[in-house]
Amino acid sequence: MASLPDAWVEDARNLDNAEQLLHSAHGILLETPAIGDFLRNETNKRIVVAPKGYGKTFLLKSKRILLQRNSENLLCLPDNQLVDATISDSPSLSQADVQRFIDYAFWCQIWSAALMVQRRQEQREIPSIGPG
Repeated sequence: MASLPDAWVEDARNLDNAEQLLHSAHGILLETPAIGDFLRNETNKRIVVAPKGYGKTFLLKSKRILLQRNSENLLCLPDNQLVDATISDSPSLSQADVQRFIDYAFWCQIWSAALMVQRRQEQREIPSIGPG
């Protein structure tokens, strides 16, 4: 009796080449109405939530590539990889800490600080061009 081939599993963490990722997306991405809406440029959808292994990283990488292809003046962070690396261990949070996550002003402060830090890092990496 012939043996069946091993299952083929795509791990988005290993896909950092844009062409490779989009080629895979055309073969394995089931574009439901919600996914199609998320991938559109004009969408107001900004958050992806799903259990581990459901393709969140793959979807976010695909979104970034599509956005960059459709806009010349778009700056995506981080600039050296398709998505930012996440922490592996979940932090332990108190109920008071969890409540802060629902506050819009809290998130504005977090994103402002993150963007300022990223911009500062970027400025240190770019050599200055001056007379010399």
